Amino acid sequence: MTPDFKNFRFMLGDIIVLYQFVEHDVKMIVAGLMPGDFYENHQKVLTDQDYMGLGKARKALKTIESESKNKYFSKSDYDLLFDIASRRNHYCHQTALEFGYVDNFSESKQFFEQFSMLEKDLDYLKKIQPVTEKIRLHILEKLGVI
Repeated sequence: MTPDFKNFRFMLGDIIVLYQFVEHDVKMIVAGLMPGDFYENHQKVLTDQDYMGLGKARKALKTIESESKNKYFSKSDYDLLFDIASRRNHYCHQTALEFGYVDNFSESKQFFEQFSMLEKDLDYLKKIQPVTEKIRLHILEKLGVI
C-alpha cells in the first residue's frame, strides 16, 4: 500500500475495528465462562468498569479460566492478548502523536515508521481476530446461546 496519510487513516480505521472485535470476543468469552446466567454476565461485562477495555477483559478472562476445568488459552495466548491490548492502546492514543507535530509529517521518518508498523500489525491482526471469534462461537454454542 502506498505510504500516504489517506492510506494510513484507512488502515488505522481497519485496525481499530479489528481490535473492537477482539475485545468484544474476549468479553463474550468471559461472560460465557462466568458462573450464572450468560445474559446477566454479558450485561455485567459490558457495563462494569472491571471489564472495560481489552486489557481488563484479558485479565478477567485469565482469572476466570484459571478457576475453570476448561482451558481455551495458553500462557502464550495471554501474552499475545496483552501485546494486542498494548498495541491497541498505541494506535488509539499515540500513533498520530509520533509524527503529527513534525513539519511536513507525511514525508517524515516518523510517519514512515508508524505507517510500516501499522501495515504489519494490521496484517497480523487479520490472522488473530478470526481465532478469538472461533473460540467465542465455540463457547456460545456449548452454552446453547447460538
